[in-house]
Amino acid sequence: YVQQRSIFDFGGNNGQIYGKAGCCDNNRIIVSGSGEVKLVPDVAVVSVGIEEEARTSQEALENLNRKIGQVLSILRRTVDESDIETQSLNTFPRRRFFEGTSTIVGQVASQSVTAKVKNIGSGAAVGSLIDDLAVVDGLQVNFINFEASDRSEAEGEAREAAFRNARSKAGDYAGFAGRNLGTVVSVEDRTVSAAQPIPFVEARQAFASDASTTVQPEELTVSGNVLVLSLIH
Repeated sequence: YVQQRSIFDFGGNNGQIYGKAGCCDNNRIIVSGSGEVKLVPDVAVVSVGIEEEARTSQEALENLNRKIGQVLSILRRTVDESDIETQSLNTFPRRRFFEGTSTIVGQVASQSVTAKVKNIGSGAAVGSLIDDLAVVDGLQVNFINFEASDRSEAEGEAREAAFRNARSKAGDYAGFAGRNLGTVVSVEDRTVSAAQPIPFVEARQAFASDASTTVQPEELTVSGNVLVLSLIH
């Protein structure tokens, strides 16, 4: 995927914006460039949740707290306490609608727990953790996101690739116009990054069988996007 945007000024009507009309030394070209680097993840962020329904809010919360306690106990066997976080505690009534009438039929309590699993290797540790957690009845796997603990080198390589891509295209366009590419005037970083989740089905496949859960980390794509303004003469 390559995003590109090119604006030329050869001393014509737009010369007042990108250069002085009739002065080739001040003509400019704006070209975007992109670059990608593959990176093997070494961290997985696992989010699981529990939802309990009972006749009263107190009973629902008691059942929820018991199961969340089980989840936390299992996580603490292999995950540092500082990498475990409880989130999103909610309580609400369960309603049934019939013939325009709403009736409260129960109370629901839910909560999520997020854990950061480090040094995941091939992903076997993540699969084993999901299998261990599956003993908690009603467990929901919300998501599994893969991350890299250190992206700095890959990000630098992606930025360099994006810059070289932009300059290469700028040289091509300058040549097409019978001009020579000059020095760089300005550079604007336009990189946006995001975590890469895996589908729920992969994380849940062991729940319905005796097989072990397989979580295969995919390579992360570290992208760089840049807008480069250069002189042409």
